Amino acid sequence: MRHHTIKALVIKRRILPDGSKFLTLFSEEMGKVEAVARAGARPSRWSGRFEPLLLLSLSLFGSRSPYRITTAEVLEDFPALTSSPQTLQKVAPFIFLLTRAFPIQDPYPDIFSLVLEILHILPDCSRSDSIYLYFNYRCLLSLGGIPPEPALAPITLQEICENQVPLLQDAGFHSRLRSAWLISLNLNLAP
Repeated sequence: MRHHTIKALVIKRRILPDGSKFLTLFSEEMGKVEAVARAGARPSRWSGRFEPLLLLSLSLFGSRSPYRITTAEVLEDFPALTSSPQTLQKVAPFIFLLTRAFPIQDPYPDIFSLVLEILHILPDCSRSDSIYLYFNYRCLLSLGGIPPEPALAPITLQEICENQVPLLQDAGFHSRLRSAWLISLNLNLAP
């Protein structure tokens, strides 16, 4: 059995019949991880600490997923994202992609950093569709082990929010995104 200390974002939470919380986390160190916070005699021990979109510092115990959470500390809570249904609608596609596309325990530190940057910038951004396209593109490249296209590598999220990146509205970008999906599928299906 091993102890792991990680910084992770809660991307999904289920409450089990015994009151324990089953979490899907996305961390820089371990990638997507599943963990359980057991309900005990003191149910208030974990109250409010495992809501979706909380950035946590966690101690995990175990040799494989799902790990057991032994300690948890909230590092950041992103109140601008969780305060209204409109902002939650903006972040939902990003969380869905994280839960579905990434394998368990395969670290993607570049995607973790990008997710945190997106969570900081998204509440004030009117171009969430372009940010999602860019995020989708970067996730596909990371999953396929392909370096980003040179034209898109220097782009910042702030430039996308301020609509300074015409490339993301270009039909050519959409075909490159589709090509990245196909390349990623071919790499994943290859023996």
